[in-house]
Amino acid sequence: MLLLSLAARLLVVAVVDPQRWIEGSDSRYYVSEGWRLARDAGAVVPPVAPLYAYGLALAWLPWGDAPSPGTAGEIPPGLLTAVRLGQVALSMTMLGATTWLAWRLAHSRRAALLTALGLGLGPAFVLEPFRILTETLALSLLALALAAWVAPRRTPTRALVAGVLFGLAALTRPITFGLPWLLALHAAWTSRAWRHALAMLAVLMLVVLPWVAGLRHATGRWWPQGFESNLWIGAVGDGVWIGSRESDRLRERFAGGPDDYLGEVARAVRERPLEWAARRTRNLATALARPHFASDIGGPAFFTALERWMAGDAGPGPVLAVLAHPSSVTKVVLYAAHWLALAAGGIGLWRARRRVPGTGPLIAVALYFVGVHVFLTALPRYLLPIQLPLWLGVGFVAAPPPSRGSPGGDA
Repeated sequence: MLLLSLAARLLVVAVVDPQRWIEGSDSRYYVSEGWRLARDAGAVVPPVAPLYAYGLALAWLPWGDAPSPGTAGEIPPGLLTAVRLGQVALSMTMLGATTWLAWRLAHSRRAALLTALGLGLGPAFVLEPFRILTETLALSLLALALAAWVAPRRTPTRALVAGVLFGLAALTRPITFGLPWLLALHAAWTSRAWRHALAMLAVLMLVVLPWVAGLRHATGRWWPQGFESNLWIGAVGDGVWIGSRESDRLRERFAGGPDDYLGEVARAVRERPLEWAARRTRNLATALARPHFASDIGGPAFFTALERWMAGDAGPGPVLAVLAHPSSVTKVVLYAAHWLALAAGGIGLWRARRRVPGTGPLIAVALYFVGVHVFLTALPRYLLPIQLPLWLGVGFVAAPPPSRGSPGGDA
């Protein structure tokens, strides 16, 4: 299964145009930030979480004479291929960590195989390493951190390792920073493991604080660029990302200036609380129901056609048109894998909460990432981390209950 998953990822890197999915996303920004850091790393504090940007800076070093990618122009294809091969390795690390964790928790080969099947061959995870975005690195660090923290018989050393990994994950996707605090509280409350919890949090802070201090010194801010804007985008309009140009037009109407996001959010919630709650519910439900990459594959929009059919605005014709499109096979598999993880994974986690040790923290991971996006704007890729515990839950569905006095099932 691991070799097949690796082959699928390498095939995507080999056959897809290297310049695809660069424009119209954050990818060009990250590549440009890496180019800038490669030339002035000592004097620059990235306005975003730094780990991915510094990784791209290292990738730029062999192309030291290349001009700035800026907002236009072709990025060296060799650079993009090198980054994507590195991300394939990271994706396989994520797969190995979650598969190992499924076996360690459920003591079931079937559970490990199902988890590996979903995370290894699910279209979203096969395609994700091709994207020049933070998700692949963040997911690999999160999977390793969970393997260190959640697996049975936690030790002080593993708690320290988990703290380092959670810290690195927060330096990749800052939204992850609150998760280890929730997991530490859970461990201290349910198993009295407060010493492990404190050790993990202490190391977490040692990893994160140097960058936070540098960011504060350079920008006067305690948090990275993007937090307030995501909060604001989730509170205005339809509560979804509307594109840079439309966002700039809305920012021009800010009474306190273009950076006064929090004031606008507070005003929207204060003046129209029910409208804000409905907007956030609609945005979160849509992001949960729509799989990552659904809008990137091409062809007619399956989810939009399905929404119109369910709402009575159109018949089944648009849905049938999607199914007749050449991209339909990939889209059907993408949606099927996504909805299977949501349904079976949720059921599996709930049923396993008492018979499989370590299920509680996995449920906390899913609830954390869903919970923070009750307030922040939600996109399918922002919710991709919940797929890790959900696919572990799918594996738990196949894991037989452990016999009395036995640590596992079909190991």
